[in-house]
Amino acid sequence: MNLVLHHEGDILNKTVSLSIKNSNNNLAELIWEKGVSLAVEARKSLNTYSVKSEPMDLILAPGGGGILIHEACGHLLEADYILDNNSVFSKILGKKVASESITICDRGDEEEDWVYEPFDCEGSPTSNVKLIANGYVSGVLTDVKTAKVLGCPNTGNARRQSYEFLPICRMRNTYLCAGNVLPEDIIKDTKKGIYAAAFTGGEVNSQTGDFVFWVNDGYLVEKGEITRPVRPFLYAGNALDVLSKIDVVGNDLQFEVGECGKEGQVVDVSYGQPTVRILSQNIGGLK
Repeated sequence: MNLVLHHEGDILNKTVSLSIKNSNNNLAELIWEKGVSLAVEARKSLNTYSVKSEPMDLILAPGGGGILIHEACGHLLEADYILDNNSVFSKILGKKVASESITICDRGDEEEDWVYEPFDCEGSPTSNVKLIANGYVSGVLTDVKTAKVLGCPNTGNARRQSYEFLPICRMRNTYLCAGNVLPEDIIKDTKKGIYAAAFTGGEVNSQTGDFVFWVNDGYLVEKGEITRPVRPFLYAGNALDVLSKIDVVGNDLQFEVGECGKEGQVVDVSYGQPTVRILSQNIGGLK
């Protein structure tokens, strides 16, 4: 759901996601409640801070920030990217890339998840795959063919849009595991930074790990408090740099749902993370 607010020459955007699965809730009421909440937040954004191009600590809100994990980590650990040497991870499998607090997984075997597929499109059982385990690159998302070539286990990640397509290696529910820090304590411990509540767009160079995203919903953090909204800004970074600079992980894991395109095929996915802080990130540039 997207809201556009015009005010004295300014154009502000606010975005919120809404997902329902096996729910008895009234859809119209939920949409109305989300819309009202979005409008209130947009009004607050009229007194905004313009982000300058400078390194700042970046706090990612739970849930939506998981798109960064999906794009800049999950895709780059799909086996076809690895085999084609088209991933920044191709030559660092088994290497340490983050602190011990960082574990990133992809799973398809949990019934409560948005994408529940106990078997993949080749009939192989799915599982919970650790892509990053305690800071080390530990897993690759494989199908029958790529597992055989790589000499590693078949993780059951062969997926396709429909019977008209051939299965390829794909993510399902990809997430950064929760830590043990309260999200409010992460904010209190930040002298100056940006709290990023929502991302949009985004491009990733798979060979280098460089990426750009727009942060459409962000807030200035000063002396341990969220003080005011910031104008939408460009966030440019690198996957390996981000992993190495996550210094604290919250205990509030949340998921968002969406669709993922690859080689002309679109499939349902979810992605998630708790609140995390990334030190000294390159942010700036108004949208």
